[in-house]
Amino acid sequence: MKISKKLERIRRERIAKRHYQPFVSVIVLTYNQTKLLRLSLKALFRQGYPKDKYEIIIADDGSSDGAKDLVRMMKESPILLKYCSQEDKGFRAAKARNIGAKHAKGEVLIFLDADVIADTDLITQHVKSQSKYDVVCGYAAGHKSEKQVNLKSITSLLDRNISSLRGFFDLGEGREPVFSPIPYSNSVNNDYLWEHFQSNNFSIKRGSFMVFRFDERFIGWGEEDIEFAYRLFKAGKSFFFNKKCYSIHYEEKMPGMLLNYTPKKINSQINNMSLFYRIHTNDDVRNYIIRRFVQLPDQLLTKNYDISKTINVDKTKNKRLLQAEFRKGKATLASYPSRIYVELTKNCNMHCKMCVRELRQLKNSEENNMKFELFKRIAYEFFPYADFVDLRGVGESLLYPRMTDVLKLCSKFDCDFGLLTNLSVKNYRLLESMIRNNFWVGISIDGPNKEIYEKIRGKGYFNQVLRNIRFIVRKSRQHNYDLDNKLYFLVTVQKDNFSSLPSFVELAKKLGVKKIEMNPVVSSDPNINLSTVREETRKKIEEAIVVAKRKKIDLIVSGLFFEKEFTEQLVKKYDLQCPPSYSYILQEGYKFHKKCSKGYSHLFIANDGKIGPCNHLTDMLVLGDITTAGIYTPFLNQWNNDGFVAFRKKINSKERPRSCLNCVERQYPLNYS
Repeated sequence: MKISKKLERIRRERIAKRHYQPFVSVIVLTYNQTKLLRLSLKALFRQGYPKDKYEIIIADDGSSDGAKDLVRMMKESPILLKYCSQEDKGFRAAKARNIGAKHAKGEVLIFLDADVIADTDLITQHVKSQSKYDVVCGYAAGHKSEKQVNLKSITSLLDRNISSLRGFFDLGEGREPVFSPIPYSNSVNNDYLWEHFQSNNFSIKRGSFMVFRFDERFIGWGEEDIEFAYRLFKAGKSFFFNKKCYSIHYEEKMPGMLLNYTPKKINSQINNMSLFYRIHTNDDVRNYIIRRFVQLPDQLLTKNYDISKTINVDKTKNKRLLQAEFRKGKATLASYPSRIYVELTKNCNMHCKMCVRELRQLKNSEENNMKFELFKRIAYEFFPYADFVDLRGVGESLLYPRMTDVLKLCSKFDCDFGLLTNLSVKNYRLLESMIRNNFWVGISIDGPNKEIYEKIRGKGYFNQVLRNIRFIVRKSRQHNYDLDNKLYFLVTVQKDNFSSLPSFVELAKKLGVKKIEMNPVVSSDPNINLSTVREETRKKIEEAIVVAKRKKIDLIVSGLFFEKEFTEQLVKKYDLQCPPSYSYILQEGYKFHKKCSKGYSHLFIANDGKIGPCNHLTDMLVLGDITTAGIYTPFLNQWNNDGFVAFRKKINSKERPRSCLNCVERQYPLNYS
């Protein structure tokens, strides 16, 4: 008997709980939106929830367009209507919402913006979900959508007293994926759920809100709602995105934009991003800020709008950690790469006979260019850790359509930037921008005169290259450009040009270039490589060394040209300066470095997002693809993907990766200066 009574009591409690209708406070934020506020209130008066079970609180952020008068006129409504305001001292939505909540009597708080028009069962649906979840996020049709609703159409529907706004407008919502039939909560193991939060339509129990509240340090547009959600989520509060909590968001948008962005709004948002990161200095927030920033519209971004200083890291600490992990032979790293190579394009304006583009018969196309949005995200995620960034690849970087924007973005980071170029593009403004930003420039030049140059390159750009070099040398004085160390020739020595090596030194002296690097061509074609003229090449290199000493040109020749004994003879004969470790490296001949560090310090990113440990292979060693990471997964995570971990394990063991047989840096270069 006692058991049956207990079961009956439990049953009744469940029924009562299921039908329980708590008192609700709907807090509507407004600022100079009286026209929209009138519609918002009209929609809230039409709710299916019992009229005596909810109140409406207008939280005014200092309006001057008669919001208070509008509320006074509507005091006779069947719903309890309250008004609270604060002085207009700029955008202070966080404080306005907090003031509204302070005046609330409801057990459940529903927050809306004045430009959000609630469907008839919005309160009912929020209350139902609040019985299971801590934070319920409603659907705001039209928000972050390319489509826009007509205000007259909404007014007409409300005047007709229709039962629901659903189905009349095909608007969509920017967060559509999270409004899945499967309930999203902490149990889904989505660590980025808080990023989807919006304050224009959400509900929370009053007790929870009064503990967390909006942080009133956020002044100006943006981020106060995300920071609020972040604290809730990290405290273990459950989130549910309920499409049934339906509303329509009205906003006049600029053409081609998902939000009504203005320079003032963006400036405010970036300031608040900085505040967000100062409050929560961790990788979660850092990566969120990067993703958020790179999504901002380019046409509104100027040099003044930046987050590079906000997300800056301790490079010295990262480098020390990198070196320690390298020495210990770790495979999974806590450090990040210090040398970044980014291939902007595979397009080129030449047809060099030894180039991999010719072997693969690559044709120029728009698809060969890296998407600028991808480059931006790479820059903000990787460049803060890097000492050195090289914008080279298979193609000619100066042909990249948005190279000017690339240079502007690079100027925001404290890195040693540079690129390898054939320098044949006629764009003096671009060249001057590179000098102004102190880029080092490696000029790939394979002929000391027009005849040899065009025999190898197949295009008549030699004279333009010389004009561009003279322009850089001339402008270097104006911009205090470090000409001696930043500008150099890179000569790929091959059968067509080996006999003219001393002439390259003469050309460099004539043009004012102080440094030359010479490397042997990597090719299996006997008509290109040096296999049949090895001794003759050595003699010409020795002649070039003599000329360089006389002309005071810094000549760096790859150790791949010689065996250890011959190198030592040259060092002694010409009193050459060599890296201290050269003999240790050279004793392995044409095999491998005893331990390659590139899996620890180098990251090469191809134009399509594929990544590998270096770009010194005739065929790229692909260990991952950052574009498959997904929008909410940091690119940095790919640094410890399965491919990189396996690669590091191999270079730390006796087993060497087969792809390293094609490495063009099996020996370090020797400095003949």
